[in-house]
Parts: sequence; C-alpha cells; structure tokens
Amino acid sequence: MTNCLVLKGLVFDIPEQKIEEAFEVACKIIKTKNIKYVVWDGDKYSYPLLNQPPTSTFTLILPRLADKFNHLKFIYFKNQGKAASLLKDMGSIQPDNFGNQLGPFQFLSLSNTVIMNSTSPMVYPSWNIAWGIEFDGDMKWYELGLKGLKWIKNTLGIDNVEYLIVGLGNAVSKEIEKVSESPLDYPSGISKEKATIINIIR
Repeated sequence: MTNCLVLKGLVFDIPEQKIEEAFEVACKIIKTKNIKYVVWDGDKYSYPLLNQPPTSTFTLILPRLADKFNHLKFIYFKNQGKAASLLKDMGSIQPDNFGNQLGPFQFLSLSNTVIMNSTSPMVYPSWNIAWGIEFDGDMKWYELGLKGLKWIKNTLGIDNVEYLIVGLGNAVSKEIEKVSESPLDYPSGISKEKATIINIIR
C-alpha cells in the first residue's frame, strides 16, 4: 500500500523558488498517488527574525499543504516529551544556535493533534488531523528518522512510501545509507534512485 508522503530536506537557506518547486512537486505527488498521510521528522516551522524573512526550511510547505488538501493527515516524530512543542497552543518561538527563529505550526493544536508514544496502539479519532509520535531513549542524530520509518511500516502497515527530499543533506544521506543496510525493516521507496529529489545548491 502506498498512501504516504515522507518529506525530508534542508532546514535553512533553501531559495524561495525551490520552496515553490517543492510545494508544486508535493501537490502533484499527493494528487497522482492518492496520498493520505504526510510525514516528517518533527522539524519546526520557521519565523521571521528582526524583520527579516524566515529562514527558508522545507517545513514552510506543510501549512500550505494542509490548506490545499483538507483530506490530508499529518504525522511527525519527536523524542519523548517534545511533540507538544509543535502545537500552536503549547510551543513557543525561540532562536536556535544558527540564527533561526523556530516554533510551532499554526495549523496544529491540542484540539486536532493526538500525541502518543510510539509503542501505543494507533488511534483514529474523528476530530484529529495529526499525530505527534514520541520515541523513548537516547538516539544518535540520525536515528529518529529511522525509527519513524520503521513505525510507518510496523504500525500503519505501509510497505511503500513516496520519499520527497527538498535538498539532500548529510542527515538524509545517512538515513538512506542506513536503510540500505537492512531494507526489509523499512518501507520501500527510500533510496536516491526511487526518491523525488529537489536539488539545491547553497
């Protein structure tokens, strides 16, 4: 079954025209592949800093997808205790160590998002549009995404995904490398050959 779009990418310095390209490509995939779920690794939304435009991160397309496609459901992954930080009524806008202003998504809230542990049975309440899936334990910098991909296969029963990369960076390259070492543990579609890659030169 394929009804899942996994969105990965760079979190700063994506040219505006590439954000637009990513949005159009995502829309085409959603329409042609009958996508129901859009999944990402819990990267936050980017906000303006000192009257400057927001840092151009791939997550800028997420609220636009929510606005355009009212049938979509969103799933994101975070470490234990961190999922609520992406909700507008729980999270706050804060600077990181790299000059970015990051914070919650205005389309996600306590009233439409289920936060649950990765080991809990999946629930499908009628009121929600999103799930924040939390994973226990210490992890290496690339492991959250891998755990999330395994969760997609094991919990949702999705064995093939559409994999959209908005700028291929070190984290995604590492993820693809680790998936190739034990591909049966993950949904298919996670490779440079099968992914849709929007190339970005910074």
